[in-house]
Amino acid sequence: MGDRTTVELTLRKKDYEQIKNELWFEEAEELGVAHEGEELILFVHHEVNYGELDWLIELESRGIPHDQEWGPGGGYTAGKRTCRFSPEGEMEIVDVSFERRNPPLFMLERLSSDLPETHPLVCYLAKWRKDTVPRDWDGQDEGIKKYRARKLLASQTT
Repeated sequence: MGDRTTVELTLRKKDYEQIKNELWFEEAEELGVAHEGEELILFVHHEVNYGELDWLIELESRGIPHDQEWGPGGGYTAGKRTCRFSPEGEMEIVDVSFERRNPPLFMLERLSSDLPETHPLVCYLAKWRKDTVPRDWDGQDEGIKKYRARKLLASQTT
């Protein structure tokens, strides 16, 4: 394995329409994505060094939710990074190495279904979900508006 890999980037179509002509945005092979509620676009970038698209910081600074998924390479594992916004306008970044992505959940869910909420297994599964499962694409608009407004206010006070 080398230091290059394939990166898949998923954006909402309406966000893509806002940034597609920006100089920093690197367009790639485009594939449609079916998703209930939001229209999404999947871009596939090939031969990306260490699976890092350097310009993703622009998406986050502009309040644009996205998914970035990369394959394994020399010295790093496959993984996924998601950016979503809470209804309160907080940016939520979830980074997941695929090494820790899939505990045998179906078995753990079945085992924990009859346990009280305070049981260590139930608490572990709740924390695991919180740390590794991003918000859904639906309902991002309100949180994005609040994030951008907060960011604008902060820039005017400094």
